[in-house]
Amino acid sequence: MFSADAQGRIPVKDLEKALAVIKHKPDDVVGQAVIQKLDVDKDGFVELEHVLGLVREEGLGIEIDDEAQTLIGQGKEIKDSRPRKEDIVQE
Repeated sequence: MFSADAQGRIPVKDLEKALAVIKHKPDDVVGQAVIQKLDVDKDGFVELEHVLGLVREEGLGIEIDDEAQTLIGQGKEIKDSRPRKEDIVQE
């Protein structure tokens, strides 16, 4: 797992580590090609959105742990819930 910095970037080293442990690990040549494609300005960082875009484009799945799944579920519940008048307006 890796985290993005305030600009939404992740270090190339973290991406390399992630590629090394995924279920369908690419060989070294493919892994380096992916990194070259994503690190277009060669600054050692890749945009997290570009990584996620490549995952979607290639049809790869993202596996998340139970805690993350719980948080996602809570967020959906909040998003889908309708506010009640008494929760908003004081009389």
